[in-house]
Amino acid sequence: EYTGTVYASDTLASFAIDGSWDASDFARFYSKFADLYAFLTVGISQLAGQIPADALQSVKRVIQSLAWRGGGSYVGFYDSMFSKIDEFSPLRVNRIQYASPGTIELKGSPDALGHVGTVVNSFAADSGAIKDAYDFVHKVLGQENLKAADASAGFSTPSVEQAVKEKCDVLNKGLGIDSPEHVLGLCDGKAVIYAKITLSFYRRAKELHRFHAEGRVSADEPAEQDGTGPAQGCIPA
Repeated sequence: EYTGTVYASDTLASFAIDGSWDASDFARFYSKFADLYAFLTVGISQLAGQIPADALQSVKRVIQSLAWRGGGSYVGFYDSMFSKIDEFSPLRVNRIQYASPGTIELKGSPDALGHVGTVVNSFAADSGAIKDAYDFVHKVLGQENLKAADASAGFSTPSVEQAVKEKCDVLNKGLGIDSPEHVLGLCDGKAVIYAKITLSFYRRAKELHRFHAEGRVSADEPAEQDGTGPAQGCIPA
């Protein structure tokens, strides 16, 4: 069992795990959780308002610097976001208990942890509409030969671009992003980049949700915050 340090400002989110887990499973769960935590911290306007302006501008510069042709850009994007928020809204593994059932305990911003829970639960609440929006955008990117196109590429017509933006808005709102236009602004208004980032957000959320849907992980009762009482914003069961 590994136990980390808990600071007074941290909120703990505890997850019961069941079944057979190995190191790669723990790594995959944490990786997808961390990707969503970082994306929501900069993508939700309420949380982004708590981020220093220079950090948000740095995220925007990273988005503009990536080619967006394949997997490397996405990994670089999420790693960069996580690095940028680490100073003021870190996410840490507090405890891992290797057993069945066992426990994974994460500590971080109560608001960001709560929003990750909203995203995961949205799949159970309205997964059909979210998937339809994803499928539409994914199909159009393929039809327009934009999946492997670089950041300078655009859609064939303004009407196609507008249709994709609207579906991306639906997808983002369905996954808890209150102001999709804020995410589009981070993309400097470039619809192709906005579409690719939105699809990548969906894929990571879906993979994290799968851990819950398969019964491999479930939220425990909220852990205490530095011994002062129940933490707020933990992922609901």
